[in-house]
Amino acid sequence: MSSNDYLWDPESSPDDDVVELEDALAPLRHAGRAPDFSRVVVPADTTRSRWGRFPLLALGLAAAAAVALFLQREPDPAVPSGRDGAVVGPATSAVVVEPRGWVVDVVGGAPTCDGEVMDRGARLVPGTWLETNADARAALRVPTTEEEGTAEWGTTEVGPATRLRILDASGSHQPRSRRRSGHRLEVTRGHVVVMLNAPAEAFVIVTPFAEVVDLGCRYDLRVADDHLELDVTSGEVALRRDGAEVRVPAGATAEARAGALGLPRARDTSDAFEAALERWAAESPDGEVDTALDELLASAEGRDAITLHHLAQRLGASDRRRVLDRLFALGAPAARRAALETGDRDAFEALWPAVKALRSSGTSAEEPTWGADPADLWSPHRER
Repeated sequence: MSSNDYLWDPESSPDDDVVELEDALAPLRHAGRAPDFSRVVVPADTTRSRWGRFPLLALGLAAAAAVALFLQREPDPAVPSGRDGAVVGPATSAVVVEPRGWVVDVVGGAPTCDGEVMDRGARLVPGTWLETNADARAALRVPTTEEEGTAEWGTTEVGPATRLRILDASGSHQPRSRRRSGHRLEVTRGHVVVMLNAPAEAFVIVTPFAEVVDLGCRYDLRVADDHLELDVTSGEVALRRDGAEVRVPAGATAEARAGALGLPRARDTSDAFEAALERWAAESPDGEVDTALDELLASAEGRDAITLHHLAQRLGASDRRRVLDRLFALGAPAARRAALETGDRDAFEALWPAVKALRSSGTSAEEPTWGADPADLWSPHRER
């Protein structure tokens, strides 16, 4: 405030901030009759309190505390992010002391937030859309959900022609009453590379085809008009939709389309196995499907065990036994065979670690490719 005369002289002209503060506190105004202090009897041997000796000081501190609370009130979570780390609020709002949202580092081009070009160090708040055109790239710094201010889990690199927003965010930038156990990001199109060291299931990407659940890893996700492609380079990721789940470990890929989750497969699987898998998945007469399954099982190697593990859970009892026979021949433990043959979900879950171990050492964690100049995207944020 530029002047405080009004605090001591009601006849003075108040500042705009004081008027706004009074309007905000108006519902709390005392509506009853003021007490008659002339009838209060003060004992002759009065021991005045510490604050009683300085009534003006006490009043001033109370007013300052009220103003501080007003200036630090939480902004609307749907307002767009501004430049230089500021958060844009309604024209009548006071300046926000601590900005909310995730820091966005502009890597190339001109990413936009709700149509406005973002500068380096701007913040993306829940509900606003970050978009990149064919030449733009950005990096989102993903905060932890702990209370310690600036700690981060890692980054989400945003490639060209991508559209995303934060659906739900936790962490020190959220009030305690709204803090949750993780983050949710929506990607409607484009390409992102997630590099996090986060607790399992604490970071989820929502797409039109499936939820992509981070189990502590790094992965490459592409969302097109009719499907998504997931490529995991470390850790593990789960694709989930309508109660179904596909687990994709490092060195494996998977796809999802409207209403269907694809089977995971090793990135370096053989051409014969991949061709047989595509034939099996195609809509063909039963005889051709049986032939494709024969070819798929015959060409399966240790690295393909992750595919057979998921495939067995989708088949009828007879075909499931055939797939399990091949899994056991590749080295999977058969201790719970009876339960597996019935399709017992817990038995398959218990078998998963052994199945992952059957993959050959040939699976590699290759860098995602972004087009003409991928070096532009792989910024120093990777080393943070």
